[in-house]
Amino acid sequence: MHILKQSRKKKSNKSSRLIHYFLTVIMLILMISPLLFLPSSISARPLYSKDLPPSLKNYCQVCHTSASGGPLNKFGNDYQRFNFNISAISTLDSDGDGFTNSEELTKGTLPGDPTSYPGAPPRMPIIELVLIAAGSLLLFVLVRIYITKTRKRVQ
Repeated sequence: MHILKQSRKKKSNKSSRLIHYFLTVIMLILMISPLLFLPSSISARPLYSKDLPPSLKNYCQVCHTSASGGPLNKFGNDYQRFNFNISAISTLDSDGDGFTNSEELTKGTLPGDPTSYPGAPPRMPIIELVLIAAGSLLLFVLVRIYITKTRKRVQ
């Protein structure tokens, strides 16, 4: 009987450690995952970025629709259409948000994104919000399961 109790105790401790390690790994993943969405060190080609303020040189979304490049946004199309002459499009409002391209570039906002304009609240990409919410929910569920199992063992 005594040997049986020791055997159960060892299994319980091993199970408890595995759950602890699993929860630790999940928490680390949740803490690191937002870093995947930070702007990369990729910068625009010198030919195109020469006229951009230093704070925007590393943002592909000044001219492109996504943070990794891809198709041009409205500002990028205007910039290309006017032979990459930033002065020629400075008075335009490429994204139609009520601010000229010059005003947006001066204030460090994206002239090709209508949701980015001087005075706009900062926004977090939706994928990041979904990942954080899903990870938090998963962590909550796992902790609840762990607590429930631990309480049952104690009783």
